[in-house]
Amino acid sequence: MVKRLKLTLLIFLLISFIPATHAQKVGLVLSGGGAKGCTHIGVIRALEENGIPIDYIAGTSMGAIVASLYAMGYTPDEMEELLSSEDFITWQKGQISDNFKFFFKSEDETPEFASFKLNIDDSLSIKPILPTSFISPDQMNQACMYLFSQASTVCKNNFDSLFVPFRCVATDVVTKAQHVHRKGDLGDAVRTSMTFPFVFKPISVDNHLMLDGGIYNNFPIDVMKDELKADYIIGSSVSANSTTARGDDPFVLLENLIMQHTNYDLSELNGKHLHFHYTDVSLLDFHRAKELIQYGYDSTIAHIDEIKAKVSRRIDQETVNAKRAAFNQKKPPLIFKNVIVRGVNTQQKIYIEKNFHNDDETFDYESFKHTYFKLLSDKKIGEIIAHASYNQQTGYYDLILDVTLSDHFKIGIGGNISSTSSNQLYIGLKYLGMRYLSYDVSLDGQIGMLYKDAHLQARIDFPSQLPFCVKLIADINHFSHSSKQYAFYMTDIPTEAFSTEFYTKAKIAIPFFLKGEFNTGMGYGTIKNTYHGPYTTGENEFNATKYHLGTALFQFNHNSLSHKQFPIGGSKAKITVQYIFGRGESEMIDNMNNQLVKLKEIHSNNWIQVSGLIDHYIPLSKRFSIGLLGESVFSTHKLEGNYMETLLMSPAFTPTKHSMMVFNQAFRSKIYFAAGVKPIYNLNKILHLRFENYLYVPYRAIQQTALFSATYDEPFQRLYLISELTAVAQLKYITASVYVNWYSYPEKNWNAGLNIGYLIFHDKLIE
Repeated sequence: MVKRLKLTLLIFLLISFIPATHAQKVGLVLSGGGAKGCTHIGVIRALEENGIPIDYIAGTSMGAIVASLYAMGYTPDEMEELLSSEDFITWQKGQISDNFKFFFKSEDETPEFASFKLNIDDSLSIKPILPTSFISPDQMNQACMYLFSQASTVCKNNFDSLFVPFRCVATDVVTKAQHVHRKGDLGDAVRTSMTFPFVFKPISVDNHLMLDGGIYNNFPIDVMKDELKADYIIGSSVSANSTTARGDDPFVLLENLIMQHTNYDLSELNGKHLHFHYTDVSLLDFHRAKELIQYGYDSTIAHIDEIKAKVSRRIDQETVNAKRAAFNQKKPPLIFKNVIVRGVNTQQKIYIEKNFHNDDETFDYESFKHTYFKLLSDKKIGEIIAHASYNQQTGYYDLILDVTLSDHFKIGIGGNISSTSSNQLYIGLKYLGMRYLSYDVSLDGQIGMLYKDAHLQARIDFPSQLPFCVKLIADINHFSHSSKQYAFYMTDIPTEAFSTEFYTKAKIAIPFFLKGEFNTGMGYGTIKNTYHGPYTTGENEFNATKYHLGTALFQFNHNSLSHKQFPIGGSKAKITVQYIFGRGESEMIDNMNNQLVKLKEIHSNNWIQVSGLIDHYIPLSKRFSIGLLGESVFSTHKLEGNYMETLLMSPAFTPTKHSMMVFNQAFRSKIYFAAGVKPIYNLNKILHLRFENYLYVPYRAIQQTALFSATYDEPFQRLYLISELTAVAQLKYITASVYVNWYSYPEKNWNAGLNIGYLIFHDKLIE
């Protein structure tokens, strides 16, 4: 009996030291590699379909994204849908969808094409603020909160308690060593693991600045062995240590410069290395996600029998799905109640909180996203890093916002470089601030041979339930009217007339949905028109009319155009109703009888002017689109004392940049109707050709009498045409164009030229 007991005990001890087949644990390791990492999803799909268990998962960079999605309960199909979606592509590129661009908060359009910021610190020194990444972090900041907050809540920030235990690797900037994320905010962990230097902006976790884990460990097999102690490791790598350097891709150059040597070796005794080699897939080629996933799936299936021979344990799809569903059911809905703002003072905190809600109400993720991008449309806010923390007491998430303000000066430069005389230099200075209210003060100016302007503006935004802003404006501008465009090197341009304005305005504006606004206001100023009269003989002899005018304005604006100059998509609509009142003083020179006589006349002016514009672009195919324009003006303004004075005070139709700089008397009238058709052919994302054609019909054309006064033609007796063919290069910060155009009046009016930059002017007293 004793011998039998000893034998039984010996057998039990021997069995206990023999590894049980059913206890075999499988770990999956995924490398970094940008868009190439979509391949990992195909690997996961093949393993799941064949019953190969995934007990642990780890990754770096893009591998960390895929690994984290799987670890928090995404199926391969759901991962494919996400990574091939437009949302994911815009997150990776830092692009903000047009659906979240808030026109009301956008800055006024200027000819600026380059800018830099100056921060004044406590020592009163001025420091330039340089960009820290190629890609804006705004999308990534909110996307990480959206994707990972619910899973972080379920696992209580312990990555071992996810659907599948998870690890990812980042690089600690200070210690210059890898950092393994085991716990904490899941979104922050993944975000740091994929923050490739200079491409994405680094963030701080526990006061440690983190960068892409691939710098020191792009294939964390050691983490899987040491941290999670998997019995069998399947490795999927889409990268390799670089042996050559290419100079045609800046991302490849950065990768060669920054990435350290990674050990991609995986012993075949206790693992399987699936290596995928690509030569034609770039860092951000996520539009190829489906293709890459399929390749990963097919390649894994080719090795599946080899893997099955080493992994005897199986887990059926139903069991995996049931476990996944149980984990996902624990995720609380992403509904927010409390808003906690950090990084700003009390006044600024109140302003930001009021944008989300004024009462004790709750709001969902979509509401958060709209408000988030509205706040970022206000350039006074530099960055918002959002976190969602589940509050057991309220049953909702607390929205935690770490805000960095742009309480700084901004300097902008721009203008237009032209082969003609329409050269402009623009310089702007803006101060942006925030307390209980958001405000900015800007001073900018333009100088050129034909147009000069100095513009001072203050804007104050109020974060009420219906947000509104107040604008205070002072402007002085001078326009030299010339009927032709001359070579850019000419310093003495023949000019028919000059217009000088000085005015002040006060406006109140409120938003109208996402892309529109209403504004109303009052203005007062002077307009002085100087021109050669019928009896002036010398070059320095001019007639002049000076107006002292007040204006009352009501205006609707809508703008979703793709570019501020030469748009190819979106639409713009503008309706303006103005009442203008005041008086004018005319001084005329009469040399008719070889005597210099100055005549002075004072007259009152009161009129109503209504104008409307719509500019809409319709995509017809990937390459073709068409723009449609309609514009009309109705003015009750009477004819002035002479022909030239009447033209200068009449609205002008100027649909092209060239027409803005030339004085063409045929396209000025008190009442007119205009329409345009603009076929556009897109050669690629940068280059396009546009053929603009406009028809202009004045209701009653302004004509000159034998005595040089102005009179009206019969209704609808004339029509005029403009055609312009333009090749446009829309670069990120600047636009270049080459054009040739034709006007039906005067005869044989052909023009050609080159422009680099922007021709954009501030509004006049009469808009």
